[in-house]
This record gives sequence, structure tokens and C-alpha cells, in this order.
Amino acid sequence: MFYKYHSKDFDNSILLAFKFRSQWNHHVILKVSHGFNPFVCFLNEFGYTDSRLVVDTIKKFCSAAKINIVLIDPEFASWIDESFISLLKKDLTVGIFIFDNHLYPESKKLCHISSFVLAADPLFALECQSYGIPALFFPLEGEFLDLTPDIPLESSPYDVIFYGSVTEARKLFIDSLESLSGIRIRIHDSAKERIDYSELKSLIQSARICINLSRFVLPAWGGATVLQGYFLGSTTKVPFRYGHKGRIQETGFAGRLCISELTPTLFMQGLDQLVPQFTYPSEMCRLVSEYAKMPDKLLSEHISLFSKKVDQEFSNMTVGLRLANFCNDLNLK
Repeated sequence: MFYKYHSKDFDNSILLAFKFRSQWNHHVILKVSHGFNPFVCFLNEFGYTDSRLVVDTIKKFCSAAKINIVLIDPEFASWIDESFISLLKKDLTVGIFIFDNHLYPESKKLCHISSFVLAADPLFALECQSYGIPALFFPLEGEFLDLTPDIPLESSPYDVIFYGSVTEARKLFIDSLESLSGIRIRIHDSAKERIDYSELKSLIQSARICINLSRFVLPAWGGATVLQGYFLGSTTKVPFRYGHKGRIQETGFAGRLCISELTPTLFMQGLDQLVPQFTYPSEMCRLVSEYAKMPDKLLSEHISLFSKKVDQEFSNMTVGLRLANFCNDLNLK
């Protein structure tokens, strides 16, 4: 039920309580293991229908293992509610992961009663901080650890790739991209063909350049007929927002150049000078034409600067040490 992940022998241990197994769990564990001795559990495997029994089981294990900090993954799990977090907080320091804050507004309510928040979107981390909630930007993406050989830049069969869901908010950009002549375009619609993370590096490296589209439509939860605004206390209705997308980091780790739709998170991450940006489809097409026709040697120089920055700021070790320092600053042990 509880698993210990191998790491260095740190003074402090932490329990990572995931709602179920997913391909992202390993990324989180690797990052955390650079600052803590991580223990792991998957809440759906406990076999309890009463959430209070889950809480009691976690408390007993943490007491025996001398663990004071628990990180909970609550999104899309309605039974992990305010009562669940409050019961845990009676004896433990409880943080929560918010990976898809825009997809599950109910998770935001938990931010106010948690000890701290790890947010996969720097905008949401900033928002939590504005409410006085201790929060840290904690990107899910990390360096590729598979042993498949890299595809050299000059051997990439495509000039440009976009991978992700081809939504209505993105279709105008995708259509414009596909209309470009003389440029080899690859579109991988993940809504139609799921991307396994073990294949992602090869997918990105099949092209010289990756396009990042950062806009998305906010889902209307609970049968709502309008789209809810982004902020925790907001009633503003917006058709879409610009958010953080992991394609930017993934492209850098794969050793390719990212051209991105404008998003404030690029500035927050210090990548705004290294990632060419656009607002309109015509700007995107101009940038794509410019960089796709660039000689490999010159393009490699751009890629080298971008990839180096991504590795410095977002490697598993860097993010893990940042988390350890964050917890130390909050005196969480």
C-alpha cells in the first residue's frame, strides 16, 4: 500500500499521495527525491469507501515512518474534499498538487485550507500567493530519461510539428500552419491519438521546430452555460485564457526550438528572450517560415541557448531542490 522510493539519505521524509497511477507520477517522484526521502501511495488502491478510513491509514503510516508532510493529488477526485484535508491537517502538514487548475475549479477551494500548494502553472502559483497561500511553481515536465538515441537536427523528416489537442480555439492557427507551402508540417492530434511519454522525445525530434499554442477554452462545469473566469474569486466570463503549457519545456529537453503563442508565463520563467512569440496566425506563419528555412548550424545555436536555459531552470534536480528550499523557508519538516 505504501512504497519507499530510493533516494539519497535525507533528514526529512515526505508522503506523496496520488489519487491513482499515471505517467506523471514518476516525474513528481523524481523531482521530490532530490530533497526528501519520498514514500508513495495510490489512494484508489486502498479499497475503502469511507474517506475517513483513508485518512486514518495515512496518519498511522506517517506516525510509524516519522513523516510530517503529505502531498495530496486531489484533482478529479471529488471525495478528496475540504473535510478530507481538514482531518489530515489535525496531525500533519498537508500540501496539494494542482496540475490542471483550469479543468477542475473545485480543487481551488482546497487551496485555502491546505498548508501550501504546488502548482504546475506559474500563473496559478502567483494567484495563490496573492491570497496569502504559500505556493510554488512545480512543473511536471523534466528531462527525458529514456535511452532511445537522439535524432540529429539535420535528420529530422519534418520542419515543424504541433502536438496536442486540435481544439476549436487552436484550429485557425493549425489551418494557417498547414497552408504554408515549401515547409514540411506534422500535426499530431492527441485527442485522436494518445501520446505515450516514452515516445514523446522521438515525436518532438521528428521536426526541427515545435509550435506551442497556449490558449485554451475553459470548460463549463456543472452544466454551466457560460465559461468561468480564471481567478479563485472571479466571476468574470472569458472565452479562453493563455496558460502554461509543458510543450515549451519538453521541446527544450528534446533539443529543439519552440515557437510559442504569446503567454505571460514565458516572461515569468525567463524564457521570453529565447522563445520566438506570436499573437496572430500571420505572425506565426512568418516566424515559422523564417526559422524553418534557417541553416542547421544557425538554428542549432538558437536551440543550444534555449535548451541550456530549460535544463538549468527545470531539470528534476533543480525543481526538487527548489521544493526543499521552499519547505525549509516555511519551516516545514
